[in-house]
Amino acid sequence: MKRYIALFALILFAIQFSVSYADSRQSHEKLELMAEQLEKREIELTEWSLYTRGNLGLIEDFNGYLDTVEKLKSKMPELDWSTKPLKSGGEWKMSGMKSHGDGSVERLTVIAYPHKKELASYFIYAVEGTHLPESGFKKTEKRFYEKAAKFSSEKLNYFSCMSGITGDKMKFGLYNEAHELVSSFSAVPIEELQEETFVSLSAYTALWDDAITTAQDKMNLQIAVRTDGLGGRTTVTIGTPIITSEY
Repeated sequence: MKRYIALFALILFAIQFSVSYADSRQSHEKLELMAEQLEKREIELTEWSLYTRGNLGLIEDFNGYLDTVEKLKSKMPELDWSTKPLKSGGEWKMSGMKSHGDGSVERLTVIAYPHKKELASYFIYAVEGTHLPESGFKKTEKRFYEKAAKFSSEKLNYFSCMSGITGDKMKFGLYNEAHELVSSFSAVPIEELQEETFVSLSAYTALWDDAITTAQDKMNLQIAVRTDGLGGRTTVTIGTPIITSEY
């Protein structure tokens, strides 16, 4: 199943899709809404993440890559940066990270890879955690979006994801519980995958302004519910516009 999810994510990132993004209150408080739904269902939060990536353009050579890294380091001096780039398969990578008092980890990675006779570069910026921050998610999300805007002048695509577990067997079964969660976000299901111990639903909700435009529909919400078997725990994962972690 993990291989299926990883492949699904790679396909979505490989194809060309458009994401519209507006600076609205709802778009900036996704984790807050997800956490509210988990709490209502007595599902224990286990992990959450905010993620974005953006192009940095073509670079002439390795020295140009180092200059690009230095520019981003100057915008994020509070991060603890690696001393030198790592090279793997022709790809250069350098990261800075910081652990916050609320248990979250902030990470900015600058990557470059060969493209014709130059280097194509991009960044990945992510914040991850394993429990609810004391002040809630509003402050964490606000900080994430404000910092992400420093790295690129282009519109960025943002991804939010949250998982939780419950030791109890879901009262109405995985399929019904997944649909109940979709309904709680005022969303309309678009696609679904149903197995004995796993259900995944893709949907669209007007609560958020960003959405993936597929060949047929728009979608901006994915919900997965998986059980470890008879008497085992149940894992619930919510992502927008798609789930970016394995579940």
